[in-house]
Amino acid sequence: MDKSSCVWKSQYEQQAKAFAFAEAKDDAGKTLPYRLFSPETQENTRYPLVLVLHGAGERGDDNNEQLEQVSAVTFADPDLQAQHPCFVMAPQVPLGKSFFSPEVEAPLFAELKKLLNELPVDTDRVYITGLSMGGMGTWAYIAKYPRLFAAAMPIAGAGDPFTVPQAGNIPIWAFHGAGDPVVSVSEGKTYFSGTASGTGFGTRALVRAMRNAGNRNVRYTEYADGYMAQHYKKGEHWSWVPAYTDPQAREWLFAQRRDSRTRVRQVQPGLWCMDDCWNDSLYLVQGKERAVLIDTGMGERNMHEFAAQYTPLPVACAITHAHGDHMMRAGDFDEVYVSQKEELLPERMRPSTQLRPETIRYIKGGDTIDLGGVTLEVVEMPGHTPGSVAFVDHAHKAIFTGDAVSSGTIVLMAIPGAWDVKPFRAALVEFLPVLEKYEDYAVYGGHGVQEAGVWEEADFLSDSRGVGVYNPICKEMVQDMIALCDGLLDGSVVPVQHDWNERLGRYSTKAQLGRAGMVLFPEQIR
Repeated sequence: MDKSSCVWKSQYEQQAKAFAFAEAKDDAGKTLPYRLFSPETQENTRYPLVLVLHGAGERGDDNNEQLEQVSAVTFADPDLQAQHPCFVMAPQVPLGKSFFSPEVEAPLFAELKKLLNELPVDTDRVYITGLSMGGMGTWAYIAKYPRLFAAAMPIAGAGDPFTVPQAGNIPIWAFHGAGDPVVSVSEGKTYFSGTASGTGFGTRALVRAMRNAGNRNVRYTEYADGYMAQHYKKGEHWSWVPAYTDPQAREWLFAQRRDSRTRVRQVQPGLWCMDDCWNDSLYLVQGKERAVLIDTGMGERNMHEFAAQYTPLPVACAITHAHGDHMMRAGDFDEVYVSQKEELLPERMRPSTQLRPETIRYIKGGDTIDLGGVTLEVVEMPGHTPGSVAFVDHAHKAIFTGDAVSSGTIVLMAIPGAWDVKPFRAALVEFLPVLEKYEDYAVYGGHGVQEAGVWEEADFLSDSRGVGVYNPICKEMVQDMIALCDGLLDGSVVPVQHDWNERLGRYSTKAQLGRAGMVLFPEQIR
């Protein structure tokens, strides 16, 4: 390519050399070359990561060609790094393959998961961008991994307008040239296998699809026909040159944070599920007179103001248990229902959203919260915490359990305040008749994503799914949990070492039986 017309010519080779050579590998042994730029880091500081996807012309096996455009190297520019130090990951696709190819996607995301765990990456600031074929990969990946990315910049790309809305409300700034002869700005055209029917629609269509699906965080810059030729002496496909050198676009990208987003879906009239950036599942229940948000998550936004967007009625808050990921935003509300058996520790609240004593409404088993035509019945479910409760909503035929039975794959007991196995078993035995009585009710836990067997943080972020795993909270899970408690108590189930507990400075153990799983300390087996 002609580097003489690029603003980064003088620094290109030096910046490219700053990218370390690396190889991604998945569990099946598939490999993918990539280059990684690492910023100058400081202790106890985390940094953004930018995943940059190249175009079709940069495919190969030299692990170098993917840096030959105004893309990955731009993010390693010293001036940009001075303002926004970040990691930059630039994979290279083999000849004849694309970012839709399983042998590319599998090792790429396995390696990305590894980097998120091993490097000082701010997981609320993982960004994705790509040009041409990489723009197509960007559209596809944000739809497939909507929990991972804080923002996306697809350039001169294409995709399936019926699939991309799965990206939800992820912030997007897309770019395309109106006269692009390679990737049409709007028409459906065959590009690479992997999109619907092998056909991708251009950026105009994808932006409209996202906006029509309710995403209000979509920006779009379309360069007039002839713009690249006039300003950069480039073909009209080269819209990434002005896009990547646009200081406003770069500033916008690094300003985006994943922890300011909440994904919302209406389950049925009067009931919404809201998943925050940490994969905490919150539930807005509306009656005729008022509404209640069950749990709050721990994102950056004011959850009272956010919930009020979905109902004209007054909104109170009801807490399943006093852990930060379920009540950290309780201070946003003027009325908070919570069990008196909980210890409301200050560190579980954000400094700006401290729970005010005058807002607390203590509840116990058998109490009801009247919303007007909709009543929430309180059921005590201690164990995970001393004051864990469930809410039974007869109007919507729903039961909200928080983390009391399981947060999806396991119940976490290796935490301060959690009960021992024997009293926890007794609490499960008391709760089981509720599920048997209301067997046709839906049961909603505190972390819906974990129904798919997801537990580790990087799995949360990438929205990974266990193969063939679907493990919802149900009567059978409670029965298995009781049997698991019995097995732990009589020694027929032996827990294995699980994970290092940084706070307590020791390892926890894990035990499983059927649908049930538990993480606990050995001394809790009593």
